[in-house]
Amino acid sequence: EISTRDWSSDVCSSDLKKAKIDKIESLAQQKGMTKTEFAQYAIELALKLESEKEQSNAKNKNNK
Repeated sequence: EISTRDWSSDVCSSDLKKAKIDKIESLAQQKGMTKTEFAQYAIELALKLESEKEQSNAKNKNNK
């Protein structure tokens, strides 16, 4: 039996995932890193940015 559910969103989601993977591979190659090294780099960068954001918010809160 064929489902009446619209499968086009699954196809689009799959296409977006593939595009993201391709972008990660490209960025990793540009930096001379493996995908794993690039993933670790991205995580560390995200954590650093989050920390800086929290510090900035705390500073702004104290200045009020």
